Amino acid sequence: MKTLLVFAFVVLQAAGDRPAASAPRIVGAWRAVEITLTAPIAQTIEPGPNLAVFSATQYSRVLVAGLQAPLGDPRVATADELRATWGPFVGEAGTYVMSDGLITLRPIAAKNPAAVAKPIVFSYRWVDRGTLLVTSVSDRNGAVAHPETITLHRVE
Repeated sequence: MKTLLVFAFVVLQAAGDRPAASAPRIVGAWRAVEITLTAPIAQTIEPGPNLAVFSATQYSRVLVAGLQAPLGDPRVATADELRATWGPFVGEAGTYVMSDGLITLRPIAAKNPAAVAKPIVFSYRWVDRGTLLVTSVSDRNGAVAHPETITLHRVE
């Protein structure tokens, strides 16, 4: 779910198919405000702190996908303490393309190196100029069996 959330922020793109002058654009800053999960347990949750920023062809996003334990001195912390603090944090940046109702993110840098260079795809639907719905289609592991729909609000 962390991957999808972070990449769902990400989920806000607009390069491939240039919208008409009056059509909404993804360029700007966005925040996920709601995530609707499907199986195995259908539910709607409020995401943790997050932000996604899109330029014409580049994106960057960060997300805290769970509780972060306070960390004293990282130089003497155990592996479990480090994971508890930094594990829930997701960060990534790269390029994106919007085309045919899909947003494809291509990470260039990420906290998790396994995410780099593997595309993340979301379908999208504009609710209005300030609200975008994105639904996970595929992630670094392939097709998403239980898609999540993320509601994004423009924050600038």
